[in-house]
Amino acid sequence: MWQLDVTSCPNNCSDSGDCWYGFCYCHDGYYGLDCSNVSCPGDYCYYDPHSHEQVCSHCCHTVHEHSEGAAGDYVLRERKVSCDASHPGESHGICDGFGQCQCAPPFVGHDCSIRDCPGGCSGRGACSLEFPVARCMCDAGWAGPSCEERLCLNNCSWPNGYCDEGNCICTMNPNPFNRTIDFEPFAGEDCSFVVPFAGASRQGVLSGGRGAVGGIVTVLAAVLMGAAVQSLMDISPRGIGGWYGNAER
Repeated sequence: MWQLDVTSCPNNCSDSGDCWYGFCYCHDGYYGLDCSNVSCPGDYCYYDPHSHEQVCSHCCHTVHEHSEGAAGDYVLRERKVSCDASHPGESHGICDGFGQCQCAPPFVGHDCSIRDCPGGCSGRGACSLEFPVARCMCDAGWAGPSCEERLCLNNCSWPNGYCDEGNCICTMNPNPFNRTIDFEPFAGEDCSFVVPFAGASRQGVLSGGRGAVGGIVTVLAAVLMGAAVQSLMDISPRGIGGWYGNAER
């Protein structure tokens, strides 16, 4: 049997709302036909003044708009604003009626406003939940948005080398006297070692007879020998031969 009673509402509005001509107007923190559901974080509800229908946006946030299908870049110091009539915002979850948001992947957080870390940080880091985009805090030796990049020791002493999946590839060190000619590549685990450069052969210098350096040594030796002979001749007015002549007499 139906009856019309302006003071009668469904379930007496669960003692969580006011009955007005058969319609429940829920108190803050509750929603539903009979106000039996507990609101979730980010919920915003209003009543249509003509139909008395309750219209709600659940697990809602505004200001920042997440791009579709992309992990998104880290956003610094973004302020979150609650949804209202002037800020409809976006919703990435549903309210279970018990005060908990059930988020649609990849969104997390109490109001489903945070995009989760990509790939679970590849198991090489911890996810820091920060609005609006979470970021990976990678373990030592790893980097990248999802900690997928293996780092090299000292960044391979750039520009002496570059990193290739955790291994340093050392670049070529040019000839210091002619930089158009390659000498030897940088060496070491981090490409920090420079191979010593030798401009001339030590063997040629010691032998005194090979190359331009050997020729210079030979000329220098001849000059010194001539100076020594001249010094001996200056000792006697007759020179070296005069001494021998006096000895024969």
